[in-house]
Amino acid sequence: MSLLDNVAADTNMPFRFRNSLLSLIVTYFSWTSIAIVFIRAYFGGIPPEMEEAARVDGANEWQIFYRIMVPLAMPAIVTMGIFYFIWVWNDFLWPLLYTQELDVRTIPLGLFAFKDRYNSLWGQQMAALSLATWPPIIFYMIFRNRIQRGLTEGALKF
Repeated sequence: MSLLDNVAADTNMPFRFRNSLLSLIVTYFSWTSIAIVFIRAYFGGIPPEMEEAARVDGANEWQIFYRIMVPLAMPAIVTMGIFYFIWVWNDFLWPLLYTQELDVRTIPLGLFAFKDRYNSLWGQQMAALSLATWPPIIFYMIFRNRIQRGLTEGALKF
């Protein structure tokens, strides 16, 4: 990201990539190709008769997409959203590379701070780890039915 920092400094851009969460956001948005492949495969499993029936009823392309295709693909979209949330929440390597200051570090790097060269603060580290696991667990508990539906829908074809 230092090349982007140099470009930002030369052009007087208002943002910096070093020691900022913006560098992580740009990196995480570059991972959307997996979701595109997954959701495209899910759209491929939707029968074309649904689209044809909507076209016969007089719907244009945008209406077909937003009123028919997106609600049918909502299990896949929610499943990918949950996978990305857990993936980004647990990411260690990219925040370690992009951030050096403590105030912009993520939770996995904060957990790593409970260890120094010669000893570890196991009690504090386990307490912080148990607190750090609650948001993904709560997120999963709220959306677990949609996850299961998104993963199993279309698994059995007759």
